[in-house]
Amino acid sequence: SWEATLAVWAAPVVVTVVLVASLTSENPQPVRERVRWIPSWNEGLTWQLGAVQAAASVAYFGSNALLPVFLAEHGREHLVGLSLGVLNTSQLLASVVVAALPLAISAGRKVLVLNGTAIAAAAVAVVVEPGLAVLWSAVIGFCSAIVFTVSLALPAALASGREVARLAAGMLTIGYGCAFLLPLAGGALLDSTGAPWTALTPVVVAGLGAMVVGGVAAHTRELDP
Repeated sequence: SWEATLAVWAAPVVVTVVLVASLTSENPQPVRERVRWIPSWNEGLTWQLGAVQAAASVAYFGSNALLPVFLAEHGREHLVGLSLGVLNTSQLLASVVVAALPLAISAGRKVLVLNGTAIAAAAVAVVVEPGLAVLWSAVIGFCSAIVFTVSLALPAALASGREVARLAAGMLTIGYGCAFLLPLAGGALLDSTGAPWTALTPVVVAGLGAMVVGGVAAHTRELDP
């Protein structure tokens, strides 16, 4: 049941909170200088990182929301449960891979291009061959989790001190705003056109977005940790 699943996955969060509270011993000094906390909306880096986080989130939420609709339209309802299971399970594997290979963070620009390409290609592949949706779901889940994990690390790698919180706040606001709007737009596009393939448009856009940001950053070097 979804209730039991929610309870099981909430447990690690509770355990983490207890461990952090019991094992940390820092005693921060009071801060006297004025600290800015509102994100800098006119700063290009905020929008670049927001686009990275948006790419990962749109690919993930868009796939979870719209892949079942696409498969149902093609008479592949029997693949929905397995495809979503693989999509979400592969995210856990990606988190382990990034933790084991921390150099992936320092190669963030190349990682964005590579995984963005894979996300877009896998979304198109689902449209071309729905019968292999389970395989392509694994690719989307794995690669979007890589991009997401890298995006969470970049504010701390690119900013210092209390600026990290401002940069991260702006990034998450932009990213999750897009994660709400683009899948909604994909559903509206499907409703208006009646073409099943349009349901996966947000996922393709997300992959292309990661590719573009990675490519631009390769020239501007703004995302170079």
